[in-house]
Amino acid sequence: MNTIDLIKHALRKAGWQISRLTTMSSYALQTVKIIKSQNINVVIDIGANTGQFGTELRAFGYQGKLVSFEPLPDAHHLLSNQTKHDEKWQVHPRCAVGDTTGSIQINVAGNSVSSSVLPMLNSHLNSAPQSKYTHSISADMITLDSIFTQYCKPSDNVLIKIDTQGYEWHVLDGAKTVFKHAKDCF
Repeated sequence: MNTIDLIKHALRKAGWQISRLTTMSSYALQTVKIIKSQNINVVIDIGANTGQFGTELRAFGYQGKLVSFEPLPDAHHLLSNQTKHDEKWQVHPRCAVGDTTGSIQINVAGNSVSSSVLPMLNSHLNSAPQSKYTHSISADMITLDSIFTQYCKPSDNVLIKIDTQGYEWHVLDGAKTVFKHAKDCF
């Protein structure tokens, strides 16, 4: 066995595996390649949680503008702290994004990433018991159309990432005028 095979074997025994990083193995790397090929200069991250998506984009070389939205107080606080030294990453004041303006109740999950406006399906709870809702909170809700010009110019090429645990159609219904600026690349 050669040295590389010995190392791979030892790592596997320890529960690790090393593999080549490709666009097939990394959603973030794939997204950054698309961003570059489409000349995207603004990424809007709806349902940003603590900034995992934006952090991965930055790690793979995206240097353009990021705008994040997060309705959960704890996640929003961590997101704001994480981005405070990145002048091209803006965090909108804590709110939900949907199809109307007003306020909304959000079910907060034990693992925060499963939090949603919608009720949780039994299949979700059965596969991830730690995602059980623990309480609900109220949050202001806006539409993407209502604030789009605050962050984007008509000449911008925009990618919109939405991760709202089943509430995506409502977000899209509140972004009808925004679509002319978003790139159709996925």
